[in-house]
Amino acid sequence: MRGLFSSKNIVNLKSRYPLFLVLILAATALLWSGVIGIGVNSDDYEGLAAAAPIHSSYDLIRPFIVPDPNPYYFRPVSAVTMSADFLLFGWNGPMFHLTSLLTHLIATLLVFYVSRDVFKLTIGEALCTTLAFGIAASHELNLTVDAMRVDVVLAIFVLLTLILEYQARHRRSWLFRFFALLSFIAAVLAKEVAIILPILIPLVLSDPSVKDRFNWKQEVKRLTPYLLAAVVVYIYHAQFTGSPLNSEALSAEGGHSIVAALRNSAYALGYSILPLDLQTATKIIGEYGMAALVTGAVLAAVFVWMLMRGNKDWRSLWKPIFFIILTGGVLAISFERWRIYLPSVGLFALIVLLVNRNRSRTFKGIAIAAFVLLGFFHIFRALNAQAEWRASTALKDKLLPQFSRILDSDKRRPLNLGILLCPAKLGSASVLMPDLGGVIQRVEADRISNRNRQDASIAGVNVDMWGAVNVFALDRKMGYSGLQWKKIDKHEYEVTATTPQLILYPFGSPSNGVARRDFRLQPGMTIRLPEVIDSICEVRSGAASRIRIRILDTAALPIAYLPDSGFVVVR
Repeated sequence: MRGLFSSKNIVNLKSRYPLFLVLILAATALLWSGVIGIGVNSDDYEGLAAAAPIHSSYDLIRPFIVPDPNPYYFRPVSAVTMSADFLLFGWNGPMFHLTSLLTHLIATLLVFYVSRDVFKLTIGEALCTTLAFGIAASHELNLTVDAMRVDVVLAIFVLLTLILEYQARHRRSWLFRFFALLSFIAAVLAKEVAIILPILIPLVLSDPSVKDRFNWKQEVKRLTPYLLAAVVVYIYHAQFTGSPLNSEALSAEGGHSIVAALRNSAYALGYSILPLDLQTATKIIGEYGMAALVTGAVLAAVFVWMLMRGNKDWRSLWKPIFFIILTGGVLAISFERWRIYLPSVGLFALIVLLVNRNRSRTFKGIAIAAFVLLGFFHIFRALNAQAEWRASTALKDKLLPQFSRILDSDKRRPLNLGILLCPAKLGSASVLMPDLGGVIQRVEADRISNRNRQDASIAGVNVDMWGAVNVFALDRKMGYSGLQWKKIDKHEYEVTATTPQLILYPFGSPSNGVARRDFRLQPGMTIRLPEVIDSICEVRSGAASRIRIRILDTAALPIAYLPDSGFVVVR
């Protein structure tokens, strides 16, 4: 053992590590237990509707034989966990989130064995990596949003595949390799990124310190079953999806711009280590973006310089580095917070290695103090995030009857609802975002048939929606106060966010109405959608504070969210 985890510091850690591991899992469970109070999230409705009708255990097969709502994805292993939750608990959101918590605990346990056996960390280092992964507030969405459980399920099967393949090589057992292959298939059917495993396996399981043990022919022989399975799964996968080149991730801004890819990578790294709340992040990016970039670059340069002076054990770093690059490459193309989950395993292992095996006591002392403070910050953010999600889903549940009354008041079918103002976020938590259409279809389905509610289907629904402006309430306690509204003309309205904690975002962007991050709103900018035109009048901190809305789809039923009265029909 080395550094902090030498025999002088921890007595008999090798025999006591199961106790420490249990304590870490207990601390993780305690920290995230607040997710059990969160209701069903708005973007869960579409996923359940796709798997419907859900009557019996036979319907758990449905995700394997029907397309995903997103035509470019097919993730039946992840989807079946949602179907199983519904079959067991119905619309009981807290139980859905209990499942998410349990899957996170399983993933956290596997992180220890991957860190110890695959990355070759000491037991003490593996325990620290496990603790960091378990309590990381950057995993907020994976535990609070049921649909984002997909990355937790992916992580479980990717880590399990590596562990089983490691055992197969050391025990020379075909049985372990058989189960590793099954785990690989499950991983690919959980999320497409697992297809990188045949590349990742030889990189993280080979031992470069013993050159004569690496045999290319033997390695190809070991990987052939994985490659054949990958081809079969890809052919099967292709029957349910469009071209992966047109998927949201690959068509995002990072796939077309090196600057955007570098920025997304910086976001991913920064959020993994310092998961700021939406209000702080918005202010920093909107008002102090260049200062934050320069500060981050300087700190990174100092960190690297101190590492170069004190760390000579560079061979220990390349396994987690390859793990980060291969599992986290998609983050450079399209940064989404839930995608950090699996790459963070390698990131936390790398940080622990860099600190513990550094020979400079000064660097090590500063780094440990910083990470202790970061640990408390992550705990605070995790607790605060859970409170925000509980409040957001409670508000969503309060608004659903209002949708029902509005739909009941207009008998036209088909019917489009024009959502002029949508309460999108409360703090860092979504209220009716991103899948507002799925929420409205769910309300209509339940309104017209009790059977729809019982089996999660949307049979007979002939209602859809379009949106004009999302409203973000950055301060959960203040909510949506400060939102002002006035009618300009017969089909024209103006909305103003009068307080700094309230910001407005159009549903689309100047790029043909498609939402993108690589543009900044400017006064005078016009965003045209087929149903509505948004004209930006005033901008604050990179987001709009006043928008003029002009309705083009005059046949739609226009409704808007008002702070005092909720959703109302506007004429």
